[in-house]
Amino acid sequence: MASTALGVLAGVAMAQTDSLPPDWQRHDFRGASFAVPSDWTVVQDSDSGLGYIAGTAEAQTGPGFGMTLTAMPKSMVSGLEPLGEEVIGGWVFNRFRGSEAPDGKVTIEGDVLISAEPVLGNEHIAIIRSAHGDALAKHEDLFARIMATLALPMADGPWREPVLGAVLQAPLPDAWKDYRPEEHSYIEFTRIDPRGAVTLIRYDAADKDWDSWTYHVENRTPAESVTFMGQPARFYDWHKPQDSYGDNSDDPESVRLYVMETCLPDGAPVGVLIEGMPSFQTSGTVQNLLDGLQFTPGDGAAPCAETVFPVPETTGDGGARRSVTGNSLLVRPVPQPDWPALNLGGLRFGVPESWTGGPVDSGLAYMSSQGQYELFVGTTPDAPAQTADRREIVIDGQRFVEMSQPDGAVLVSLAPVGAQGHLLISLRGGQPDGPGFIDILATMTIDTAAAQPVPTLGLEGLVEYTLPVGWTVTEMPDSLTLMEDEGRGYLTILRGAALLAPDGLAGSVPLRAHGNFETLPGLELSGYAWPGTVPEFMENGVADPGYHRLWISRTCLPGGEAFAIAFGGVQSFREGKELGQVTSSLAFHLPEGSAECDGPRSAGLILDPQTDMVIGPMVESAGLSAPTETPPVPEVQSEPKVAAAPDVAPPPAAQLAPPAPPVLAVPPAPPIADPDVFVAEEGGYSRYTNGRYGTQISYPSDYFSPQPPPDSGDGRSFVSADGAAQFMVFAQYDAMGLGQEGLKQFDLEMSGSDQITQSTEGPGWYEIAGFSEGAAFYRKVLVSADGFVQVFEISYPPALAANFQPVIRYMADGFGPMGGQPAANTDRDYAGSDDMSVAEGYPPLNTAALFTPARGTALRTALADTLRVPVEGLLQQPVIFVISVLKTDGTWAYLQGRPVQPNGKAINWAATPYANDIAKGVMSDTVMGLMQNIDGEWVMMMLAFGPTDVAWYDWLDIYGLPEDLFAP
Repeated sequence: MASTALGVLAGVAMAQTDSLPPDWQRHDFRGASFAVPSDWTVVQDSDSGLGYIAGTAEAQTGPGFGMTLTAMPKSMVSGLEPLGEEVIGGWVFNRFRGSEAPDGKVTIEGDVLISAEPVLGNEHIAIIRSAHGDALAKHEDLFARIMATLALPMADGPWREPVLGAVLQAPLPDAWKDYRPEEHSYIEFTRIDPRGAVTLIRYDAADKDWDSWTYHVENRTPAESVTFMGQPARFYDWHKPQDSYGDNSDDPESVRLYVMETCLPDGAPVGVLIEGMPSFQTSGTVQNLLDGLQFTPGDGAAPCAETVFPVPETTGDGGARRSVTGNSLLVRPVPQPDWPALNLGGLRFGVPESWTGGPVDSGLAYMSSQGQYELFVGTTPDAPAQTADRREIVIDGQRFVEMSQPDGAVLVSLAPVGAQGHLLISLRGGQPDGPGFIDILATMTIDTAAAQPVPTLGLEGLVEYTLPVGWTVTEMPDSLTLMEDEGRGYLTILRGAALLAPDGLAGSVPLRAHGNFETLPGLELSGYAWPGTVPEFMENGVADPGYHRLWISRTCLPGGEAFAIAFGGVQSFREGKELGQVTSSLAFHLPEGSAECDGPRSAGLILDPQTDMVIGPMVESAGLSAPTETPPVPEVQSEPKVAAAPDVAPPPAAQLAPPAPPVLAVPPAPPIADPDVFVAEEGGYSRYTNGRYGTQISYPSDYFSPQPPPDSGDGRSFVSADGAAQFMVFAQYDAMGLGQEGLKQFDLEMSGSDQITQSTEGPGWYEIAGFSEGAAFYRKVLVSADGFVQVFEISYPPALAANFQPVIRYMADGFGPMGGQPAANTDRDYAGSDDMSVAEGYPPLNTAALFTPARGTALRTALADTLRVPVEGLLQQPVIFVISVLKTDGTWAYLQGRPVQPNGKAINWAATPYANDIAKGVMSDTVMGLMQNIDGEWVMMMLAFGPTDVAWYDWLDIYGLPEDLFAP
């Protein structure tokens, strides 16, 4: 007979020996409960089943009772005799009876009641009464007493489970998962859907961490008294920009929080948080979940103190975002400090960072990232028409008339604002009080006394500029500096001594820098860039050296005086909208006598006549004369091979190095905690060895400097002294299983290359080269048979190809694993073999030693970190894991879990490359990782990312491992 429900208890009975105290004791299982004598032994206790037998597990005799869940009821009762239907607590069950001997020795007689319909998702619940080595009829009286204690959820609604210590009774919808983070006392139900999540929260009364409520609630969001789960509650409702969720629309996320007004006996509050897209909030799945919730605070519950509830920042009458009365819509200001600040006349407002646009001929125009919403803000000399049925909108105390359009609305202010007339706001794709625009309108503040900003003249009329709101200006005789108020960056116009090298800003231009052609209205300029060395900027409260750019005009002022525009700061400032708006507002009024000139040379720089690279200042400094030409490039005699000492010297690093005075051949010593190794070699080169994977490369160390190592420790980036070139070396795993050809095609497709000039390959390696975004690049990839990948990539100015190509060839030929093999696994084959069907050479699993590392232990952390590296690489974001399976014998380890954000929230799959696969259901949110301990280091051997089946099944033959390692 095939194994059926009767073997459920027998199959695990041998592993449990613990006995319980005397007297009967009640046990809970997934919303149901029953009682058995307390001296019975538990033989199964999991989310899928709970079972007890009389006596001990070794005896294998006596009665047993239990409950289990199954998604395959027919398979479970296969071979058992059907005995008809029974109704228990309003639920219909089908009854079966039979006997079997699972181990060939002890015969089990059993009686199985299995629900006629699924109760939890697609799973049926089964009640099992069994007799081991005995007649079932002998224990009928005992089973009758047990059945009399059976308690099932009410049959007039969905099957509910107790959660949060039975404070809530909740249905578990199909395809939802529960998440119980160790550091929080709440449970989160997350559907495999990128659109949203529902969180049921019970805070620990001892923590008094009521600030967590306020963290959830947006400023100026008022509370509304409602009835929820049949009891009084406070309701908070607001929107925020898309962050964690998405549904391929431009709608903002909707957030709703219910806080029950009745607290638990210990004073702890309970709440329900629904986050996600509007389509998620209104979905049937969410509504069914909310409708099925029941709140049972228990004896001793009492009204919550006011200090328990969120206290959002409010203004005036409570800070309601909007209220509608008849034909009036009232919108009060709600600032969005993270949005770019925009200004048109007396109107100041913001748009989400994902929106694109800027100034147009008659105002400002912006569009949402998906093109769903369009906003135009401008002025009109015409007042709005006065009609009896007009709808008015009040924004920051100013009245607007709304004129409806087929796909939106046009708002015109009743009163003129500034000299340009009335404000005009055009909305397309939604209504003013809809999710696409209400948040933008709520950022608007209006100064009726303000006219269109008046440009200001500086540097004796040389430049005309418009100062953004919140910026400061400092003017000196030779410079005018506009500084962003948060210290993220600056823009400066320089002339004369403030610019002239070596003491002016032009003296900061790195040697070997190559000027790029730049333009501003009416000007042509030579642009230079270099990384900062002093942390003078601020980004989120952290000091940052930032990056600097200097654009020197190719037109000089009278007398050959050079002038330039400089700007710099952190990346968010350099790429932000405000800097672009300031730059576009600049207008230069060149005095009579200004003429075309060689701007960089007029600013005190010496340029190489062939390449226009900067090779020095025009003056002597510290007793050393600046060079007048590029150092010669000696001929390269030959190219050494991997892991073999070169017969001749490598291409001289001097052809890429800055001119005299010379610098050290070895880069500055890395920090003490740096695991990587740098060793000086001949000819101005150094050899870099990655401390984690052993990847090596020789590089000209007096031209390239290593950047700080990444947290993952998988490689290193290097930047040239002039910032014009950079290269990186790293290792990773072929997590997607693409193989060498697939990886190469992926690189070709994802490189964004304008032109590919080289594409070659051989067993275990390939190379591609070409041009992308104005730079030349070269990429070499080594691929082992077991999916270990090592990458070397370099980009450089195309004008310097003659200098770089022999150096790149030498670097590429010396690039690879330490000693010709990866440090972590000397058995990896780089010969291109793809035979992975033989388990020879792998250590066996010690089944008897298998265990699950406890939470908080170093071993558990090390295993999670090993899996985290490839998963974070695929998702391009930091993650933690909700672990469902973790087993190890010290040599092998298997981890299965679900990646989530470090704050415990679900991954926003809509913002990953896998959004479509997740939405279509062809990919799960599960990851599976097989690891091996090699020389004291855990190495990822196999990774299954988003499998929809038992991916580890194929690994059994590959590595000769039993199922014991993988089974829950």
